[in-house]
Amino acid sequence: LALAIGAAGQSTIGNYERGKNEPDLATLRKIAAACNVPLIKMIEVGANFAEEERMPYEIPGQQVDLIPVIGKAQLGDDGFWESEPPASTPFGHVRFSSRDASAYAVQAVGTSMVPRIRHGEYVICEPNTRVRIGDEVRVRTTDGRSMIKILRSANKGVVVLSSIANGHPDIVMQKPEIESMHYVAGIAKPTLFDPS
Repeated sequence: LALAIGAAGQSTIGNYERGKNEPDLATLRKIAAACNVPLIKMIEVGANFAEEERMPYEIPGQQVDLIPVIGKAQLGDDGFWESEPPASTPFGHVRFSSRDASAYAVQAVGTSMVPRIRHGEYVICEPNTRVRIGDEVRVRTTDGRSMIKILRSANKGVVVLSSIANGHPDIVMQKPEIESMHYVAGIAKPTLFDPS
């Protein structure tokens, strides 16, 4: 392993294992690649903090703990959602933290996006969070279609959206065809639903 990551010697690895030293992010990436594991696993395993030192991750801005559920969305076979109109009052809430006070949840109905989104789960959307290439987004088009996709590119007025589930071709649209594009902050399990 020391050779694979370009370390000075095996003692470097031993010091990491014993907790005498901690590798920096660049070294963690090399170790993850050498061990053929995702970087996030290295970070989770490498987190060597005493319990009292662990602090919750804080995001500047307002924390929202109850996200309103505004409706349900049928996951269609063609990759689009057949959305119910948004409710004027929420159907309930999902316990989920968000820095966006306008965050909302939509309950997924159907199985066309399994395994990423399962029947009964809640898609948490943040309309005020800036989307970036590679983000999952909820897109609503001017002709009424609604979908969860991956933003692949947005260049010179052309937007390319890829399917989260396999089997659906990319969608290419002009920006004026898009009514809204909201960042998908996460998928919440049904156990997080609060009917109040």
